[in-house]
Amino acid sequence: MQYSTQLLDHFHYPRNVGYIDNKGAQALVSSGNAGETHSGDSVQLQLQVDAHGVIIDVKFKAYGCGPTIATMSLLTELISGKSVEQAQQIDSQQLIDGLQLPAVKYHCASLALQALHEAVKQ
Repeated sequence: MQYSTQLLDHFHYPRNVGYIDNKGAQALVSSGNAGETHSGDSVQLQLQVDAHGVIIDVKFKAYGCGPTIATMSLLTELISGKSVEQAQQIDSQQLIDGLQLPAVKYHCASLALQALHEAVKQ
């Protein structure tokens, strides 16, 4: 399967990987999980949101295929510095187009957005 340059870049050099240290944080930290490790892909997304509802830090962990990792990386770039409301407006097509995901990998975009929506619920 041929992957785009953008996808390969986010896979080989993922942005915002890790965990947010919640100790002493002055802003709310929430997390969302999606997928299941026993069936393939699993992701965790953490958001740190300030008192104005702006995402000031975002981190992720992903276990699965390259497109899953790349999709989470792109999502973190798209939502960083945005309000929670703006982040919720991101749709799967933006992730699909941004990485030129092949049709068989569209589920990776859905997985990323599930984690985002789960984190926002908190």
